[in-house]
Order: sequence, then structure tokens, then C-alpha cells
Amino acid sequence: MSVVFAIALLPAGNALAVPVELVYQSDPQFGNTTFLLSYDSLADFANASSASSVPTLNNFATGGYLAGFTYDGSQYHLVYQSEPQFGNTTFLLSYDSLADFTNASSASSVPTLNNFATGGYLAGFTYDGSQYHLVYQSDPQFGNTTFLLSYDSLADFTNASSASSVPTLNNFATGGYLAGFNATIPESTVPEPHTLAMLLLGLSGIFIVRRQVSVVKNAGFAHIIRRSEGTP
Repeated sequence: MSVVFAIALLPAGNALAVPVELVYQSDPQFGNTTFLLSYDSLADFANASSASSVPTLNNFATGGYLAGFTYDGSQYHLVYQSEPQFGNTTFLLSYDSLADFTNASSASSVPTLNNFATGGYLAGFTYDGSQYHLVYQSDPQFGNTTFLLSYDSLADFTNASSASSVPTLNNFATGGYLAGFNATIPESTVPEPHTLAMLLLGLSGIFIVRRQVSVVKNAGFAHIIRRSEGTP
């Protein structure tokens, strides 16, 4: 069984109202079925009140698990890792929409060079507005150490070229595992479309008014010049 989730890119100040997408995968003996559960807010998630629960066509082959799911403003990205006996290969699958994800229609599926050593597992993948971050946790017999790996781009992730790799103090007690990791994106400083439209409308109004004032002034000056020349 694996559980991964993504939080939409919304202002950090409105965290409780942020829509949450949860991906759940059953164990092979229970059909290896993948579900997408959607929640309108973190409060709904805490109360197990899902807006929808959709069994998807993403029933990944036995011998691997979902390791992370995130949204970066343009696509949804899923990290899948096969078990060591099947090569311990990591894949990055990208989807243009949640509908594409539920229909198993990926925009791209890239085997990456991030084939982590046997003895641990990937526990989360997220995007914070500038970098992609991956959480890796070693098995208890290897110290139960948690690492945070950061990548400047998806290309760097697929090429295993991390900007930083930091062992963290989050060494959780033996007997459990991490199931998700996410970041809340700060509110963008880029104007929203309707804000930009109102700004352009306001600037247009200022231009028109100044143009009218200029025409009136020019007409007045022309009248004064004609009178000084004796022209009615």
C-alpha cells in the first residue's frame, strides 16, 4: 500500500481552504488498484470528507510503489519506483490534468537516473515554486535516516543532479513510514488576468482624458493666436 498527495498552488495565507488531491494504491493482493481522492480543503481531508473518489486506470505493475505526487502550476508529476528485485528503477510520469492522470494518459514517462540504493525508499516529492524536493528514508537497519534532496528543475531530477542533499533530523521511530510531503506555494506576485485587465482599462482611461485635455488646450491656443492675428 502506498499513499501520496498533492496540494494545489494557492496562497499560503488560505491554507485550510486549499484543495487536496490524495493518491492511494492498494497492495497487489487487493488488486493493486490506484484511487484519486479529492478534498475541497484540509479540514475536509482531516474529516475524511472527500469531494470525490475515483478509481483510476493507473494500476501500476506489481513490484513497485508510488513515491510522490505534486503539481507545479502546469502539470501533475508522479514518481514511481520499482522494488530492488525489479531493478530499483525510478520513473517520473507527467500528466497535463487530473483527468489525464485518472485515465492513465501521461504526457511523458521518463526513467530517471535516481536509482537509489537498496535499503530505503522514496517518501515524497513536491514543488515549492522554485525547486523540486524529494524525501528519501533509509530502512531501520541502515540508520532510519531521512534525507531531503532538492533539484532546480525536472531535468535535474531525471538526471539525478541535485542542487543539495541534506540529512535531516526527522529520523522517525522504527515501525512506520513516511507517506507524503508537500509545500504550500506563496501567493504569486504576477497580476491575475482580471486585475491586469482593470489596470489596462484604467491606463486607457487616463490616456483618453489626457488626450482630451490636450485637444482642448490646443484648440484654446489656436483661438488665441487667431484673435491676435485679427482672425475671427
